[in-house]
Amino acid sequence: MSINALGSNSFLQDVYSSPLTKRAEKEKTPAGKDVKGALETNNISAKNEENLSTKAQELLARLREKYGDYDFFVGNTKEEHEKLSGSGSKEFSVCITAAELEKMAADEEYAAKKEKEIEDSVAMCKRISEKYGYVQAGEEDENTVGVINKISVSVGDDGKISIFAELEKLSEAQRERIEKAREEKADDKKLPYNKETPNSVKRVTIEADSEEDFIAKLQAINWKNVGESYSGDKFDFSV
Repeated sequence: MSINALGSNSFLQDVYSSPLTKRAEKEKTPAGKDVKGALETNNISAKNEENLSTKAQELLARLREKYGDYDFFVGNTKEEHEKLSGSGSKEFSVCITAAELEKMAADEEYAAKKEKEIEDSVAMCKRISEKYGYVQAGEEDENTVGVINKISVSVGDDGKISIFAELEKLSEAQRERIEKAREEKADDKKLPYNKETPNSVKRVTIEADSEEDFIAKLQAINWKNVGESYSGDKFDFSV
């Protein structure tokens, strides 16, 4: 696994469903070109869900209700997981294979174990990212390196969990807004964050299968070698 610089030809995007359409039209960025593709991507999960057993469908419904700030998708191949991982409208997304959902639905103890692992993976990703200067949008300060756009967790047939973190470097224009907000005595805990639209930004996605792997790849990011893309562009793990 490796760190992947994300350019304008990539597939992950932080837009989804009707909010996607409204956001793309409002911002008038290249995202507007990808509305149809995003909706088609999310249809992958809907089609896979149709083939789940009743118990697995009920489990999926409970997970979505319990974790209201997570998007849950069903993907059965690596390609589907990659496409679905960043297609949600929420900050966190989880993609699980149908086989793994069926296994969880048949064993409550196993399901509880996997839920805990998913929670721990998301918490770890946030904790380590913040330690190295990456925070959630609206929480930036003078020490911020960049913003955590999205955290995704992928669960395969074997129960193995992979973690994806989409990070965006804080631009000079964004730093100027933060400084201006401070001068105007803005709330330090909720500073204004706006993606550079239609200006270009720098983003990377880290893929890891352990905390040690995640830390190593986070430390290895060299923003000077990361190409620029537009806010709303899709993301590519193949780079």
